[in-house]
Amino acid sequence: MIDTALLRRLCEAPGVSGQEDAVRDLIRREAEPFAARLAVTPLGSLIVEKQGLQRARMRLMLIAPMDEPGLLVKSITKEGFLTFHPVGNLPARLLCGRPARIFTEKGELPAVIGAKPIHLAKPEERGEVVPIRDLFLDIGASSQEEAAEWVEPGDAAVPDGFFLEQGGLVRGRALAGRAACALLLALIRSDLPRDVTFVFSAQSETGSSGACTAAYTVKPETAIAVCGAEAADAPPTEEARRNCRIGGGPVLRFQDHEMLYDRTLYRLARETAQTAALPFQVTQEQNGVTDTAAVAVSRGGVRTAAVGFACRYPAGPLPLASLADLELTERLLRGLIERITGGFSENI
Repeated sequence: MIDTALLRRLCEAPGVSGQEDAVRDLIRREAEPFAARLAVTPLGSLIVEKQGLQRARMRLMLIAPMDEPGLLVKSITKEGFLTFHPVGNLPARLLCGRPARIFTEKGELPAVIGAKPIHLAKPEERGEVVPIRDLFLDIGASSQEEAAEWVEPGDAAVPDGFFLEQGGLVRGRALAGRAACALLLALIRSDLPRDVTFVFSAQSETGSSGACTAAYTVKPETAIAVCGAEAADAPPTEEARRNCRIGGGPVLRFQDHEMLYDRTLYRLARETAQTAALPFQVTQEQNGVTDTAAVAVSRGGVRTAAVGFACRYPAGPLPLASLADLELTERLLRGLIERITGGFSENI
């Protein structure tokens, strides 16, 4: 069962890649009473070992990303504005004019993502997306000195959002990753048939280095990446490409643009859903990636699969997902845990 109060706290916690401390501390507090062992890797990923009713016949790792895309303050202009670098997948078209939150050593600071006034733009610039290089953070400071009292280069910021549960849907900042973390926590809090290791990865937005090093430490034989999959059910998407939609159940992948998933594990996920009469979707698009590409090449190689849920606007400030989809995804993951850790047959 998904704890929506916990999901709200996860979505509201700041966790730009490389600065996931608040999210990790929250997850650690929630997981610790149910864990046999916890560890934090040097890159900041959290490893949680969950003891099942029996020892696993095959070592399984489930992994979900803690981090989110965001901004890093680059410099302060003489007028008191903040230039920034984007971190991760953060499209420029979603940024201009949005409120933002900056996380500094002195606390949280509200800001606005600003750009050149429209009446000063050239005719050919009007109506066009403002490039990220031309955006800045405005905290209302009147000088470089005033801004420097609050902010310094390297401070992280995120476009502001809010959490809302309504009509069986949930919206929240960084929902694609944080809902995946909530799914893993739901499994950790429950009784499992066999031992499983869970990883909440750092820096997935910047190359999955946290996932790679965590997998090297855990030494799994198999791994399942859990994350939101970009929904293709909003207009004007043509019907032929609407292969992942809100309310359609868990999303399975056999490939993305970085890798091909283990064929046997993909068939096992599909058969597990069918046996349990769970609706599911197979996304045929190569868009998006998960942490599995980094996990798969750890040590001598790891057999990997991806199980997700449809999520609209995953790179935006306010992604949206279905609570029913999350519940169905949790049920599918439970079935996969039982079959993989029990030692599955290759003849599927």
